[in-house]
Amino acid sequence: MTQSHHRKAGAYNRPFFDMNTKNSLLSTFGVLALLLTSCGGGSSPASTTDAQALGQGLKSDELAHPAWSANATIYEVNVRQHTPEGTFNAFAEDLPRLKELGVDILWLMPIHPIGEVNRKGGENKNNYMVQPGSSSMGSPYSVQDYYKINPDFGTEADLRALTEAAHALDMKVILDWVANHTAFDSEWTESHLEYFLLDEAGNLQPPSETDWWDVTQLDWENGRESGLYDAMADALEYWVREFGIDGYRCDVAEKVPTDFWEKARRQLEEVNPEVFMLAEAEVPEHHNRAFDMSYGWEMHHIMNQVGKGEWSVDSLIQAVPRQTERFGADAYRMMFVTNHDENSWNGTIEERLGANGDAMAVLSGTLMGTPLVYSGQEAGMTKRLRFFEKDTVQWGDYAKTDLYQTIYALNHENQALWNGIHGGQPKFYAIDSDVAMAWKRAAGTNEVVVAVNLGDEDAAMALNLDDSYAAAWGDLAPSTEVLVPAHTAAVWTRNRAE
Repeated sequence: MTQSHHRKAGAYNRPFFDMNTKNSLLSTFGVLALLLTSCGGGSSPASTTDAQALGQGLKSDELAHPAWSANATIYEVNVRQHTPEGTFNAFAEDLPRLKELGVDILWLMPIHPIGEVNRKGGENKNNYMVQPGSSSMGSPYSVQDYYKINPDFGTEADLRALTEAAHALDMKVILDWVANHTAFDSEWTESHLEYFLLDEAGNLQPPSETDWWDVTQLDWENGRESGLYDAMADALEYWVREFGIDGYRCDVAEKVPTDFWEKARRQLEEVNPEVFMLAEAEVPEHHNRAFDMSYGWEMHHIMNQVGKGEWSVDSLIQAVPRQTERFGADAYRMMFVTNHDENSWNGTIEERLGANGDAMAVLSGTLMGTPLVYSGQEAGMTKRLRFFEKDTVQWGDYAKTDLYQTIYALNHENQALWNGIHGGQPKFYAIDSDVAMAWKRAAGTNEVVVAVNLGDEDAAMALNLDDSYAAAWGDLAPSTEVLVPAHTAAVWTRNRAE
């Protein structure tokens, strides 16, 4: 996340800013581990990622991706902006359309009450701290209480109804979780000041080296001893156990210790063995035991440069094997051309990628990883949504539905594009160009060939495609040599005989 939030508990000294507003798994590693743990209960055991308790009645302590996630797609829901009402109930009415679009995982941006102390308002980067009583809605990443729901969104009953409706359509629901910090006026700053990293004067403080003035830093270095590890894991468990939530997208996950995430994953698996965890981070060790999927941030930034014509396509071709070597073949990665951060802080798809927006969307959805679509993306949204204020998506005629429906369908129907070891790694064609590239992915009997031309002129590519291939996007017939129009992409698929 680009904007974050924190806060403290108990009787505390005045926080970083003038604070007149307020004074403020059980592990799955089996019987052997249990024998080493006190029978009196208490906190979950420490991380033991490397331990494998094997033998009769015991099971290996290893990360296993949920079976349903092998070819799952993700949709980020900006609950505040998705509908004019900005509520769970209003959003629930859109579930059938999203199911038809091809969505498997609904990621809800933070649903918790938002802090009022040091609340931000204004126009995205030109933000400021608003006065008490301001109409600003604040950042959803300034969490006031991990156990409550933002009343602007609805009630507990509304969230349960939304989750049940999604499940009835065979979609999963994951929550955006902000574990690194809370609002300055969070419940924990009142009840558990020991969880927070205070400055030398004993005051709450925002995360260092950020402009996240509306949140205060939790003390993760001492979190095991203070009880923060247990408290945060219990809060995560609550929504899975009580509301049927299927997992989490974890904000700035690299700022929280990996051993906490591993502990939390084990605890969540005791409630739902098929819990799904997405890290907003690029940390290889996250994939050992804690997270199924991580952000493809490096790939995204390269795509922005290539899409603008500032870097050669060779930078993407070289980056793919580097990613696989760094993270391993079975690490799921999330690919995207936009999300809430990119849209609000760095610009719309049109601003960042110009005429290559659609072509880069196809590239992002087929080169590697899992494709993400953000609220309004399928409408071809051309505005930066306000981050701190109400700013409803302008849906129009859903102009890009065919594009993203096709990308999702390609990932569902073609094993070559599936996640991790279920899919195939791209093999690149030798195309002599700085702006055009092509690749093939294969798994089992399935093959997918993609050609992308980001230049201003048509590009001829020797792909050697016979009539056993079918055009899936771009309406270009398979041929020995294919002429791909400027600023477009084309996709062909085939299933070979056994």
